[in-house]
Amino acid sequence: MNFRLFSIRTWRVASLIGIVLLLAVVWFGVKGSEPTYQGQRLSFWIQELETKPGRDEYMKAKDALVHMGLVAAPRLAKRLDYQEPKLR
Repeated sequence: MNFRLFSIRTWRVASLIGIVLLLAVVWFGVKGSEPTYQGQRLSFWIQELETKPGRDEYMKAKDALVHMGLVAAPRLAKRLDYQEPKLR
């Protein structure tokens, strides 16, 4: 293929569009990387803890948080608005 058929401006526009699309894919991939357990996201299990009064539902949600472990801890702390105590 002869690359001289396209102008420099066309290549720049195409490159810019490609970079923007790549950044969008990376952004949405990182943004949606919430930990899951049994096909449900962390936010689902937190909501289950907050809204389901029954013992069985509570235990399922608790088990989900335990299984997600350290992966879920930072998001869970942020959701609970946890602040580390200040050292004396």
